[in-house]
Amino acid sequence: MASWTALDALRQQIVCELCGHEYAATRQLMGEVWHYRRSGVLGAERNAQGAVPVALTLQQLETTLGSGLRDGVYSPSLDLTKIGEARVECEVDFFWVIPRPYPRKTVVILGECKDQGPIKPEEFERDIENLRRVADALPRKRFKVFILMSKLSPFTRDEVDRAKSLNADHQQRVILLTARELEPYHVFERTKTEFEIDGYGGSPEDLAQATAKMYFGDQPAQRAMTPDGAAAPRWGMTVIRRTTHRVERYLACQG
Repeated sequence: MASWTALDALRQQIVCELCGHEYAATRQLMGEVWHYRRSGVLGAERNAQGAVPVALTLQQLETTLGSGLRDGVYSPSLDLTKIGEARVECEVDFFWVIPRPYPRKTVVILGECKDQGPIKPEEFERDIENLRRVADALPRKRFKVFILMSKLSPFTRDEVDRAKSLNADHQQRVILLTARELEPYHVFERTKTEFEIDGYGGSPEDLAQATAKMYFGDQPAQRAMTPDGAAAPRWGMTVIRRTTHRVERYLACQG
């Protein structure tokens, strides 16, 4: 029966953790292929990889929005219920609230985060409609709502078109982030080399305006998305290598 031995515990004589028998492991290390497994915060469950884009997005927002985290409040993984004539239930990956002094409205960011995919069109459409219902349920007189969707690979053209439908006339509330924006310390550090983007995305309004310029213009740049999401640019290849360290560091800082 196969078992795992940590490198720190690797010796010539090893005690099997399954049966307790001591055996010589030297010959087993000769000419063998090394394998790796998940560890740390991502090693508890196989589906824990879904936490990677959520943690990366929260960390980038904390860095980008500055005092937004200190003065506001956020919570990941919320089940929301709209009570009324038609009861609606849905789940969001995170809910971020930034209070602002009167007469400015309190900012609410609804987040949906995806890994590298591919994502089924019906699943993406369902997420879009759920976010739309939640955003529209919050009274505009009190809240300024933004809908943030992040993904560890480029958005496809179909996904961009669906996300664009969340905007309205004179209302830019959609924020799209990929590994290009999530991986570096400054959100637009790499994006600025491809687009003419003003500012550093220091507010939700800046992020929404940058998204509109990148994706929703008359002729969006081809590098902002891929036809089917299968091909990722070179900057997306390193995100997995750095992800575990960033997630563990972020969670450790949060206590």
